[in-house]
Amino acid sequence: MARDLTAGYITEIEAKVLRPAIFVKLFYDSATVYVWSGYGSKDWNGDTYAGLGHLASIGKIEETQVVRANGVNLFLNGFDSSLISLALQEDYQGRACEIYYAVLDSSGAPISDPYLIFSGNMDQKEIEDNVETANLILSVENELIDLFKPRLSHYTPEDQKSRYPGDKGFDFIPFMQDADIIWKAADKKK
Repeated sequence: MARDLTAGYITEIEAKVLRPAIFVKLFYDSATVYVWSGYGSKDWNGDTYAGLGHLASIGKIEETQVVRANGVNLFLNGFDSSLISLALQEDYQGRACEIYYAVLDSSGAPISDPYLIFSGNMDQKEIEDNVETANLILSVENELIDLFKPRLSHYTPEDQKSRYPGDKGFDFIPFMQDADIIWKAADKKK
């Protein structure tokens, strides 16, 4: 698959010393959590990412030539209590998650435009808590998983109004199905 990589990104990948990093965005309703795989905080694209030290690991990210919804597991270590309380209190299922592969320059700054390696929705979580920090195990499903969800919709006035409250189009279906419509040819005027 073709990659849209910037010239600076390609230069750093081909350099003698490669400094890779993973950046993760977890989009909760009240806040977005920004974490990265290194130590300390790191600024990228106007956001500050909290370092998790060893991000722990990211499960296998697969690309296939067939349309398939492959998910990924995130094992995030070293969360502080404020981030864990957010993960515990907020609805998380179906919220977006983005994982970027970044390359750092010799000063430790991310090269512009890290590559988005996975985008999906948070599905299941497990939290392992201890005194100072906690670990979050989060499964993220590919957006294609939505293809497998059944679409339960009916062509009824009630179903239509649940989506579009002012729409009355389906109110006339019972009349139309029993109506005798006589088509009359239009008069041709010369």
